[in-house]
Amino acid sequence: MTREPRQIRSIDIDIDAPAETVWEVLIDFANYARWNSFTPRIGTLLPPNDPIGTPLRLFVPSMKGTDAAEFFTHYLRVFDRPRHLAWEHPPE
Repeated sequence: MTREPRQIRSIDIDIDAPAETVWEVLIDFANYARWNSFTPRIGTLLPPNDPIGTPLRLFVPSMKGTDAAEFFTHYLRVFDRPRHLAWEHPPE
């Protein structure tokens, strides 16, 4: 069986704020709608110890013009406070 190559997307953005402030906004999943209209909600609670592997249920409004929402499960892969946060959507 041939596996398709993985696509890796990464975006670097300069934000005029302390790294810890930006970090707190990024991991405040309950308030994503305040700044992210594409993924306005992420359903998860981060465990107090090592969160690597935590499933993140991303809510995305339907692109089909209906009111139905779509959910995609990603997994937390990097949690290096306050420098690097990454999650992955494994191929299906």
